[in-house]
Amino acid sequence: HRTLVPLVRKVPVIGTVLTTTALSRLSMTLSMMLGAGVDAKRSVRDALLSTGNYYYISGLEKSLAEIVKGKSFAEALDAPKLLPADFIQNVEVGEMSGSQHVRCLARMVLSKNLKVFYSKELSFRSRRSRSTFLGCVIFLY
Repeated sequence: HRTLVPLVRKVPVIGTVLTTTALSRLSMTLSMMLGAGVDAKRSVRDALLSTGNYYYISGLEKSLAEIVKGKSFAEALDAPKLLPADFIQNVEVGEMSGSQHVRCLARMVLSKNLKVFYSKELSFRSRRSRSTFLGCVIFLY
């Protein structure tokens, strides 16, 4: 998976849909877990597992080690260098606040915003890939 997934991610339609699906699942699960008051380590673990993408899951141990060290979510998720840079930047933006309480609220708001963004992005990409596929079938038929 470590070799195949980076290549598939570069395929215009398929790669974008697979990446967006995984990030949508990750942000949705992270949002729910943090909203429910679950600790950071378990939230990150379950969020990465929810992607169902072994490429992202392969970085789980590095991410959890960073959480245990007290690193931010952005640093922990970026430790394995597997998630897209724009996703990590969005996580960093959500964590740019002073107090611990405000930071927790920012994390919840950020993860909810990411959940909405990636859900909409997934819906758009899925519709677009279906129409591209149907166009090719009609053309070939």
